[in-house]
Amino acid sequence: MNLSVLIPTLNCVKLLERHIETFNTWSDLADEVIVVDSHSNDGTLELLREKLIHRCLRIVSHPKGLYQSWNHGIQQSVGQWIYVSTAGDKMDRDQLLHLLSHAEENEADVICSPPIFETSEGNSLPAHDWPINRIIAEAGITEPRVLDSLYMFAQGLIQVPFSILGSSASNLYRGNHLRARPFPLDCGVCGDTAWPLKYAFETRFCYTPRKGSTFLFHEKDQPFDLDRMDELCRNIRSVALETIQQHSDVIGMKLAALFTAFIEQQNKISHDPVARARANFRQAKDASPLPWFLNPKALKLRKEKKEMISRHRDGGLKPPLLREIEDLLPSLETRSSHG
Repeated sequence: MNLSVLIPTLNCVKLLERHIETFNTWSDLADEVIVVDSHSNDGTLELLREKLIHRCLRIVSHPKGLYQSWNHGIQQSVGQWIYVSTAGDKMDRDQLLHLLSHAEENEADVICSPPIFETSEGNSLPAHDWPINRIIAEAGITEPRVLDSLYMFAQGLIQVPFSILGSSASNLYRGNHLRARPFPLDCGVCGDTAWPLKYAFETRFCYTPRKGSTFLFHEKDQPFDLDRMDELCRNIRSVALETIQQHSDVIGMKLAALFTAFIEQQNKISHDPVARARANFRQAKDASPLPWFLNPKALKLRKEKKEMISRHRDGGLKPPLLREIEDLLPSLETRSSHG
């Protein structure tokens, strides 16, 4: 098994000290390391050249663009497996070995694991209710297991704009598979949400419940833009619609019609209430010099956000077609029970 490690960077010198320290605990597992830097000017490259030591290290430049840079680095790689090591996120050596072993054993194209969440100060955060956590819980996954592509597509569709892959820094991709299937570029920061929708029926997904990586919550450089998120969600659903049309024979006429109607329904919804509640809380939190838990307005909006999410999940705010797809998920998941 040979491993290519991709490290995308853009003015992230403050995150690299701990990143390189963790990388050094498993760097011998990597056969090549490719840094794709987007013209950093904060000392990122200088620090990398000084402290990132590997027998097969390449540093390449690429213009700014998240998934554009990822795709560029992926195309430079030659490894059987690819790990995207994003700045600030950490992977334990034992976890990486776990992913490598079970990806091989299950003949997976991607193996996904739930991350542990941390602040930039290194403080642990409660487990977030990401799609990957819900999928593992709902499917009753207690050991690495392959999940059915139709099940994964349905999950990906109803989770937009969130990705069923979780964090790519907690995952491992088969090299040839990923090099032939780049991340979509018209979905902004949600390229990893669109990827499993675009390639669901070409990809063998394996999920493991084992945790051994850390996802760092970064400070947002720009305020959350609801209009932009609406646009990205529509772009993601356009990717899904193309997949439905291309694979209608696999999906079946009835499900294809249901998925298409759901996409049309969702595209008519502007600023859904959950997204608005999240944005209102984030804006209040970011606007205050105080920690959010000392800000009465932010506390109030956080409570409203939690209530809105609860109402949405309990079905009170769910569109009927969403409930219909959710009701189908258990039967779709059982198709993959034996991998």
